[in-house]
Amino acid sequence: MLIKKLLSHRLRGFAEYEHTLSGLKLAIKTDIPYIEIDTRVAKDKTIYVYHDPKLGKETTSPNLVINQEDAKLLKILYKNGEKFLSFEEILSIFYKRKNKEQKLCIDIKDYGYEKEHIELVRKYDLENSVIFISWIPQVLIRIGELTKKIPLILSHWNLIKYGSFGKLLAFILRNFVFRLSTFVIIGEKKITKSSEKYDVGYKHSVILYQIPKILISLLEKNDGGICIHKSALSNSLIDYCTKKNLKLWVFSVSNGVEFRKLASIEGVDVVFCDDSTFVL
Repeated sequence: MLIKKLLSHRLRGFAEYEHTLSGLKLAIKTDIPYIEIDTRVAKDKTIYVYHDPKLGKETTSPNLVINQEDAKLLKILYKNGEKFLSFEEILSIFYKRKNKEQKLCIDIKDYGYEKEHIELVRKYDLENSVIFISWIPQVLIRIGELTKKIPLILSHWNLIKYGSFGKLLAFILRNFVFRLSTFVIIGEKKITKSSEKYDVGYKHSVILYQIPKILISLLEKNDGGICIHKSALSNSLIDYCTKKNLKLWVFSVSNGVEFRKLASIEGVDVVFCDDSTFVL
């Protein structure tokens, strides 16, 4: 059944705003196998659930950076009155879900707090019920040093589809870590090192043609794979993942029709959907 490939992207569609308590409570009542959240770290080292490094227009404090003191963040509300959730609050609710086979996919957006993520997951006895995702290879490498139980998914911009041009571009960028506004671009040769001043409060993107051996080994050991944008999907990438024994996750579609079209492709394991309410 295609439903086995469905991932609820940021709990979108289940509430007025993504990452909210009302959306989570509804999503965990469904048979959706994967639900996904994003985490950001505040100044006091509390882990919160949010995607961007700055708050958006859906909150009472737009443009405020996430890396603030807890006292300030705890006063923030979504414009419908719902509060800003911590990672621990999400875990405490997910633990009580109806479908114990349902997995919580945690997209870690900041580097340096991998141990804290794992400790909270273990606190709620969810080590066998979560999957860690990240655009920051260093995050996954560190998690792989701390646990072998949790599957790991590397998000990145994959260039295999673009043949020789993609290979050349990845080669040119291989030694770079550079910032464009809030975006940090990571080349292949920089995947094992901290980006230092860019570790927290940015949107990271690693650009690869093929997956480096260190990451192939890590992802295989942790029963993981890669996550790519649907525009980068190609038969050559599917064949590559099959040969390397990597799961292939694809983001994102907007509705059930698009989901079924993409999920029907052999070799695609999970599809992110921005509105999974068609299962209700």
